Amino acid sequence: MEERPPSQPMEAWQETDDESARFMLSRRQGRELVVAPTWADAALSKEAMEEELWQELALEYIHDFLEKKEKAYGDNLKPTTKAQIILNAIEEAATSGHFNTEEVAMLLHGLVKLHISLSEHVPKMVKSIYQWLASVRRPEHRLAKSILPLAEEHPHDVVVTLLRCSPSCDRTAVVLWGVMFSDGETSKLVMNELVRVLEDWPLHRTSTADRDDTAVCSLAATRVLREILNMDTCVLAVKKHFPHLFLAVLFQISFSTQHTPEEVHAFWRECTCEDKEPHEPKRFAAYTMARLLARVDCLEQLAAFERGSGWELLISPEVHHLGLTLLAGELKTTSFELRLWILHAMKRRLSREEPRWKIAAMAFILEMLTCEDLKEQDDYIVRLLPRYLHSEDEMMLDLLLRGLLKMCDGRRRARKIAYLLSDILALLKHEEKDLAMLALVLLIRILQCIDRLLNRHTVREMAVSLRPLFEHWDATVRLVAIQLYMDVMDFTEPIEKWYVRSEVQKCLIPLLCHLDDDVEEVAEAALKTLTFAAKFLKKKKLKRMLKARKKWRAAEYLAKESGRITKLYLNQGLRYLNSPHEFVRLAAVRFLGLLGRHMMDWREEKLQIICEALERMTDDASATISSLAVQNILILRAVERRRNSTFGKHTVYTQFHKAWQRMPSWLGSCWWC
Repeated sequence: MEERPPSQPMEAWQETDDESARFMLSRRQGRELVVAPTWADAALSKEAMEEELWQELALEYIHDFLEKKEKAYGDNLKPTTKAQIILNAIEEAATSGHFNTEEVAMLLHGLVKLHISLSEHVPKMVKSIYQWLASVRRPEHRLAKSILPLAEEHPHDVVVTLLRCSPSCDRTAVVLWGVMFSDGETSKLVMNELVRVLEDWPLHRTSTADRDDTAVCSLAATRVLREILNMDTCVLAVKKHFPHLFLAVLFQISFSTQHTPEEVHAFWRECTCEDKEPHEPKRFAAYTMARLLARVDCLEQLAAFERGSGWELLISPEVHHLGLTLLAGELKTTSFELRLWILHAMKRRLSREEPRWKIAAMAFILEMLTCEDLKEQDDYIVRLLPRYLHSEDEMMLDLLLRGLLKMCDGRRRARKIAYLLSDILALLKHEEKDLAMLALVLLIRILQCIDRLLNRHTVREMAVSLRPLFEHWDATVRLVAIQLYMDVMDFTEPIEKWYVRSEVQKCLIPLLCHLDDDVEEVAEAALKTLTFAAKFLKKKKLKRMLKARKKWRAAEYLAKESGRITKLYLNQGLRYLNSPHEFVRLAAVRFLGLLGRHMMDWREEKLQIICEALERMTDDASATISSLAVQNILILRAVERRRNSTFGKHTVYTQFHKAWQRMPSWLGSCWWC
């Protein structure tokens, strides 16, 4: 990193203190005797009088310098020409060492005070001031105050040029930043420019008046902010701009955690090569955030955030969104004005088509909407959420589900979130277990808070989405899905129950296969839900069997059912033969054997389908399943032979007898008449 051009070596302006003192003494001779002190001068401190005298000497010196140049050129020079002559003289002094260093300082000060330069000269003047102060190793020199009027009139050029001169913010730059923040009006202008650089990750691409378009790394502004926060004179400016600074540093932490370009790493290595304890960019930004919160008296929120290991969460890519949520949660105890400002600022960021803004903005919006005094602001985010619930980013989905879970704290919110039911149910198919689990818990919370019964369309949609989760590889997901299925049946409007019977009928075999689940809690939940389904379908005999825990009798009862439902049971049994769970495959083999023995509308092709499926199960990895499959095949073959031998009278009589039993009593009396 080059903090000054090679054409202006540091040694060119170095001199001893004795030479500087002799120069000042030669300029002062006679001045102190001519100017009589007044009563106002007596009140000034010695340092102030010295500074005032130096400024007068600087103006006098530059007037003498320009008079000599005008005599040399033989004509009155234009202001722009005068400025160029002075800048050329300063460059000559840097390369040749012809001028005294105090003379160079006076030329720079006079150039600023006389206002004879153009805006295109400002970057060059800032570089010269910085390089002179750095070369003489006296950054506290009174020349540093010359940057104040430049910053007031040209804040953009001054801020960007100084960041380019000293991206690592060395001691000289710290002094110059301190001078600019010592004045209230100037500090506002400078802080606004600094915030723009902070927000523009990773590089702030801009151009100064001298047409220099060299990009500035936003981390350079972060280093400046870190030094500013250590200055007592800058506290007021920091408090006034706290919301902007907070968001700028927050997004910088978020961006650097998600992805840090190689050019930023290279810049940071160069900046921290002399640091005693160099840190990663994201960790340095986190330290800056901590210092910023402490400066604005958010000590309680900072302490609570640290107790929750917030910083480690915030800079960890895997759980970064949890750190953002925790930080937003701690800021809920701040003033209403600040929280409302942050909420609206995050909404504006979310509306931009910038993916990198989304995570941080969504985390703060969802957390701020849990505040009692901000609940009325939720219409915007509820309308916007469907688009993000279809995101492929697992971190965004996890953030949304956790946020909605916190927001769903009453009937009004639950009914609003219920409009997102289709999008939430779609997340049940996600391969990530945690996302499916969060979606289930959110659905339970909605049912608890919505305070109304479900119509047939909602029940069908939820039933279709929940049944596949009975086969989930995680036992907790299976347990919650089965319990939620029973709640859905319980929340169905009585007048709508007839219309959803077909959907409830489809859950009987899946639940039957889970009565012997490996996890005892899941098996108990399956038994309880199956009993409730039998009650829902008004199958009193099946309900009594299940309450008595007669699982085999319940399976036989379902296998004896005839009609179109038999085809449904057959298809479900065949599908569960491919289940990854051993207990499900075992239950499916057992049920298909019963189904083959008790099916009334028997057809040869159906028997063949069952036998072929069971033959494939003879090669199962489980010896119990393969042995049971062989036994069922032998039994079905024997049943088939018996039915073929007794075809005719016995078969017709049996079917007629069953049909007669199902015939209404009034139709039977008409028959006999």
